[in-house]
Amino acid sequence: MEIVNGQPAVLRFEAKPDQQSYDFTQTDFTKDYNYHDLDLSTKIPVGTVSVTLWCAIKSSAEIGEVSFAASGYTGEYLKSLNFVQVAGVGKGFCIDIPVKTDRKIRYRISNIVWVYINVNIVAWLVK
Repeated sequence: MEIVNGQPAVLRFEAKPDQQSYDFTQTDFTKDYNYHDLDLSTKIPVGTVSVTLWCAIKSSAEIGEVSFAASGYTGEYLKSLNFVQVAGVGKGFCIDIPVKTDRKIRYRISNIVWVYINVNIVAWLVK
C-alpha cells in the first residue's frame, strides 16, 4: 500500500464532467488487428490508475473484434475483448482498463469494414 503524507493513499472515482461528444471515433483508430497505443493524456488527469470506457461498435461484416488492454501488455488473457457477431447489428459495452503513469492504453481492432466505432471516457480512478 502506498503511503502519502503518513496516511494510506486514497483512490477517488470521478465521473467525466462532459459527456456531450465521443472522445474517439473510428477515424482515430488503426484497424489492422495489431496492438496500438491510445494516448489518453489530454483526456484524463495525472494520477489516473484506471479508466472506464463506453464503446459502441457496428460492422458490416459478421465477425469483428475490438479489444483494449493495459499499456505494454499484449497477452491474450488480460484484455477486454468484444466481438461483433452479426453484420449490421450495433452493440455497446463498458470496460475498465488499468492505466500506467504515461496515461496510455492499448487497443486492437479487426481489419474489417466498420460502420462505427465510438469510444467515450466516462470515468476514471485517481490516486
